[in-house]
Amino acid sequence: LTLPVPDRRVLIAAGAGGGLAAVYNVPLAGVVFSVLALAGAGATRPWPDVGRRLDRLLAGVPRLAPTDWVTVVVVNGLATVTAWTVLGTGRVYAFPTTAHDVPSVVALAGWVVLAAPLAGAAALALDLVARRAMARQPTGWLRLPAATTVAMGLVGLAAVWFPSLPGNGKGIVELSLDPVTGARGGVLVAGADLSGYPAAGWFALLVLLKIALTGVCLRAGIVGGLLTPALAVGAALGSAVGLFAGTLGLAVSVPQWAMIGAAAVVSVSHRSVVFGVLLAWELTGLPWFVALAALVTGSLARGCVAAIGRG
Repeated sequence: LTLPVPDRRVLIAAGAGGGLAAVYNVPLAGVVFSVLALAGAGATRPWPDVGRRLDRLLAGVPRLAPTDWVTVVVVNGLATVTAWTVLGTGRVYAFPTTAHDVPSVVALAGWVVLAAPLAGAAALALDLVARRAMARQPTGWLRLPAATTVAMGLVGLAAVWFPSLPGNGKGIVELSLDPVTGARGGVLVAGADLSGYPAAGWFALLVLLKIALTGVCLRAGIVGGLLTPALAVGAALGSAVGLFAGTLGLAVSVPQWAMIGAAAVVSVSHRSVVFGVLLAWELTGLPWFVALAALVTGSLARGCVAAIGRG
């Protein structure tokens, strides 16, 4: 259609966000994803001189033309509605009814502070492993299929003991939203009836396995993104710490802790707290106070990572 280059970039970014929005029923997160893609490609315009204080406030906020916003919003909206005809309008994950009394809210506030450095470290580890793996992918008609076979064999072997491990991470997130039933029903560790410290320890191991095997698959030449693996790593991290805190007598809602961890890891790995929290909220329908806690956690986690970078 002989469109100019800037318009092509907008359409590509809108299509990428629309694909995300359609598959996971997350139109708002899809819009943010599109805008972030444009900002990462340098396709946005600088803000005018609005003063020092507003300059700081707008730092990192992409500025698009009004027509660009219309394109991004319309594409994401149409993609989502089109997918409804096949996938339905329900959320991907069913968030259980959880308590929000004073003891649980106090414990949740403690997790917000603790989760920031932990989620930041987990996101950095996932990013580091993925980058190094993708930089050394094999080529050739013999090495590539051989490496892929070995990688998938390792994943299959690990799945014998960890049934929720394979795939893009959906199994781990579902397990984190009902961790007690999963730990006692053999979903966490096949054939095991777990609770307390052992369950927390196995969830922590699941974090490490997800990061390591994601790296193994990428190193073998298997192409894929890090969005849902980041969600899975954060959810398993939140479940591990939540189950451990529960053994200490704290009033813990593990699903709440899991989704705060998931949103925080995505916030760091995809460099946007708004995207991480919106994604977690649209996927599960988080209560408002959990979404607010996730927003604070993601901001603190990004601050921790930024401090490490300056160091």
